[in-house]
Amino acid sequence: MTGALGVGGGRLGVALLGAGRIGTLHGGNLARLADRFRIAGVADPDANAARALADRLGAEVWPSWEELVASPGVEAVLVCSATAVHADQVAFAAAAGRHVFCEKPLAEDLTGVETALAAVETAGVVLQVGFNRRFDPGFAALARAITAGELGRLVQLRITSRDPEPPPPSYPRGPGGLFTDMTIHDLDLVRFLSGDEAVSVSAFARSLVDPAAAEAGDVDVAVLVANLSAGGFAVIENCRRSTYGYDQRAEAHGSERTAWAGNPLPNQLVVADATGARGAPLYHFFPERYAEAYVAELVAFAAACRRAAHDSAGADSTRDELPPVELEAAGERSPLVSAGGRTPLASPRPPGPATGEDARAALLLALAAQRSLESGGTPVLVGGPSEEDRGAAPRGQREGEGETS
Repeated sequence: MTGALGVGGGRLGVALLGAGRIGTLHGGNLARLADRFRIAGVADPDANAARALADRLGAEVWPSWEELVASPGVEAVLVCSATAVHADQVAFAAAAGRHVFCEKPLAEDLTGVETALAAVETAGVVLQVGFNRRFDPGFAALARAITAGELGRLVQLRITSRDPEPPPPSYPRGPGGLFTDMTIHDLDLVRFLSGDEAVSVSAFARSLVDPAAAEAGDVDVAVLVANLSAGGFAVIENCRRSTYGYDQRAEAHGSERTAWAGNPLPNQLVVADATGARGAPLYHFFPERYAEAYVAELVAFAAACRRAAHDSAGADSTRDELPPVELEAAGERSPLVSAGGRTPLASPRPPGPATGEDARAALLLALAAQRSLESGGTPVLVGGPSEEDRGAAPRGQREGEGETS
C-alpha cells in the first residue's frame, strides 16, 4: 500500500461509510484521534445526513461511496452503513487495497461473510469487526482471569444485556432479528471471555415488551444456553427494555473461584439517609456505557494498520518505532489481528480485536440460536447445515441503517 500511512507512521486516511447513529459515533472518535486518523470523506445514501456529519467533522461529502473508497487519499475504510451492504462494501474496499473496520454484523448471512472474507484474504488487508465489548476494561479483565486459569475450570458463564428501551418502529430489522442485531454481541463475548467454542445452542425467546417487534415478527426477550466444548455452560439474557438503564454484566463461575464484571457508573457518589442509600444511575445506553471501548477499538485498528504497513514494506527493523501499547493492540502479544482477517479460534490469552473469522463464528452462533427458537428451543449444533443460513430471506424492514450497540 501507498499513501500517508506508509512506514513512517503518518495519519491513516479513512473513508467513513455511513452517517447514521453509529457512523456519527465513530466519526466523532476519529476526530478525537486526529493524531492517528485523517477523515478523507463521508458517504451515505442520505445526502442530508452525510452533509451534517461531514460539516461537523470538517470533511468532504462524496455522493458515491465507491469513488470515495477508491480515491488516492484513502488507506482504510470504516463501514458503518446498513447491514445489508456490509459484505459488498468490505469486499470492494479490500479489492481496492484498503484496510477495513466493519461494524457488526459482517453480513446478514454466511454467503455474505464468505464473500467478504475471500476478498480480504486475497487482498491481504486488515479486517477488524466492531465487537467493541472486547475493549471494555471490566470484560477484558474477566477474560484474562478466565483464560489464565485463575478461576479453575470454567463451569458457568452468565452474560446479561438489557437495553433501556426498544428501538423505534422504523428501526431496520435484519433476517436474524434480535439474535443478529443485539445478541450477536453477547455471543462474541462468550467466545472472548471463555476462550472456548460453543458446540450447541438452545434459544427461548418471545415478544413481551415491544409491540413493534411482535408486528415485525421479531422477539424482544431471550434466554440462550450454549454448551461449551470444554464442558461448561454459557447463559445469555437479553431484553429490549430495562427501566433502570443499560444493564451490561458478566459473571464467570469456576471450580476454584467466581469473578464478575459489573456495570460501571457515571460517578461513585452515594447519598445515605434514614430511608436508605442512593447512588448514581446506570449509563443510559451504549454510546455512554462503552465510550472508552469505542475509542480503544479504533486505536487498535490504527495500530494493526501500522503494523501491516511495516510488515508489507519489509521494515521489521523499524517495528521498534511503534509504541508498546500499539504493538499490543496490533496483535504483537495476542496475534489475532492479521492480514487476511483469518485467525485461530482459540488462544491461551484473551483475543484482541475481532477479526473476520470471529465475526463468522458469532454469526454461526446467532443462526444456530434462530434455528433453535424455530424448533421450540431444541439444542442446535453450531455450524450445522442450513440453506437459510447461506442466504436468509428478508425479515422486517431492511432499508436504512442498522445502527446498534
